[in-house]
Amino acid sequence: GNSSPSISTINKWAAEFQRGHSSIFDDERSGRPKTSTTEEIIEKIHSLKAMEIHSETVNVLGKSASSKTMVCKWALKFQRGRTSIEDDPRSGRPKSASIPEIIEQIHVIVSEDPSVTTREIAHTI
Repeated sequence: GNSSPSISTINKWAAEFQRGHSSIFDDERSGRPKTSTTEEIIEKIHSLKAMEIHSETVNVLGKSASSKTMVCKWALKFQRGRTSIEDDPRSGRPKSASIPEIIEQIHVIVSEDPSVTTREIAHTI
């Protein structure tokens, strides 16, 4: 497989370095924090029917609620013993390339020539 970052990833990194960031890693984001799953919540989920869950989420979230199909899928996963809503690890390309050597190369290239294009960076790496 190709371990080189995509053009869009390089664009993002170049922009971040030009703004003075010294790392390609995402900053902490605000918003709803991740929640832990307790035994009480798991028992509650197991006792509810998928349609009840969907109805409640629609009452709370309106049009932002998950589809009936998605709720049924997750309800079945919990009934089969799943205890987390976090995604399982997947094979294939990672969300972003974070190979230290590539990160360092990009940082050096952008530091030496702030006007370098992302296409030039991609071809250099």
